[in-house]
Amino acid sequence: MNPSDIVGSCRERGADDVICHVTNLRRKQIRFANNEVTASKLWDSITASIFLAKDRRVVATTLNDPTKLDETLDELFSIAGAIGPSEDYHGIADGTFTYKGIPVETDMPDDERIIGDVFSIADDCRAAGVYYTTSVNDEIATSSGIHASDESTSFELSVRMFADKNASGHAVSCARTLHDFDYITACENAVDIARDARNPVRGEEGR
Repeated sequence: MNPSDIVGSCRERGADDVICHVTNLRRKQIRFANNEVTASKLWDSITASIFLAKDRRVVATTLNDPTKLDETLDELFSIAGAIGPSEDYHGIADGTFTYKGIPVETDMPDDERIIGDVFSIADDCRAAGVYYTTSVNDEIATSSGIHASDESTSFELSVRMFADKNASGHAVSCARTLHDFDYITACENAVDIARDARNPVRGEEGR
């Protein structure tokens, strides 16, 4: 879905102000237990958030199915015609804006290698947890002439190491780039905690 095209369609239908924000998301999940991969899933989604105002009548919606764009716009304009004007609405911002950039990973990781590292670090422990990679592309267009886009990535690992059934350690790592994704240290910390939890002893009462 192209946000500029959606803005144009709304303007042709008589909207005074329009904002359209389109998000493309790809998210991959790998679950593992007992040093084995148990599930792998991939989500691909595209959504369009549409805001429009006509004669100070304000409506908004989120579209998840591009084939239903015309139907969705028909419904939005029908609602706009049925509601009263907003006394608090004074239009949308125009002009250009500057935002601080965020780091983006251009090369996605070798998931098989990362999961293999987790199992290797587990050593005499058993590893269980979940690993995610996410990439997002955002694009926004408005009737005031703004058209901008942005990209982001993220990497997440939640791991629990089991030294035995009553001794485990948990750690997490998350980052926007692979350079900052220190999953190795997270796994090592989880192993250390699990091993330290072996053979617990009762502490003495008191302060």
